[in-house]
Amino acid sequence: MELDPFVERFALTTSRVVADHLATGVSVGDLADSAGYSPFHFSRLFAKVFRTTPARYVAAMRFHRAKELLLEHDFPVIDVCHEVGFNSVSTFSRRFSQAVAVAPGELRVVADHLADSEIQPFTLGSLASGTVTGRVVFDDGVRARLRDDLVHREPLVWIGAYPQPVPLGRPVSGVLRRGQGEFLLPVTPAAPWVLATAYAASTDPMHQLAAFKPLVAMHPGPVRPGDAIRLEFREAMSWEHPVLTALPSLARG
Repeated sequence: MELDPFVERFALTTSRVVADHLATGVSVGDLADSAGYSPFHFSRLFAKVFRTTPARYVAAMRFHRAKELLLEHDFPVIDVCHEVGFNSVSTFSRRFSQAVAVAPGELRVVADHLADSEIQPFTLGSLASGTVTGRVVFDDGVRARLRDDLVHREPLVWIGAYPQPVPLGRPVSGVLRRGQGEFLLPVTPAAPWVLATAYAASTDPMHQLAAFKPLVAMHPGPVRPGDAIRLEFREAMSWEHPVLTALPSLARG
């Protein structure tokens, strides 16, 4: 994905300011000042570039950092809560669960399950509600990243339908499949945004659940039943909205 140099500078600068203030928080006014804009014009440009609001992006980055801390260390949930700027454990746990689709403590259980057994392809949602047909496409660079010399299996590809154009919360429907090729995705008017991620079959639980710069794809606009789409994968930009959903947890319902 090629970006206008101005847009890329704006995105990088803004994301760095957010990352530097995860524990203390940062206001829209502070972000606007750092970029040299009024809060009104900053928010408009931010929504266009990041596909969400500044407040929701800050929260998403906090929850992504919380996932990293929970998976890399054995810190109590209360310590992780405070590390990412929340004062109330109950508020943190509730909002984390909404964003990630599992509770903070449950995330470690999902990781343990992944370490012991490989997730199998599945479909989330009913095909009777309407479907989109599509095709998964990898270029040479993506294929190189997904090559798996350990287990010699096709990569896992998650394709989900979300209410908003960022991978936040539990998708309304989705498909976990292997490799490139055609797919059939259940869709509803309530979740018209098709977002996808892919990883090698032997990827460790940490990188399945909290990857940095994962391989992603997105249909550029909302879809409707009967549409045909093409998903071309690429490496995510460092500043893009993280994939928050703990996707493997969806296989358990």
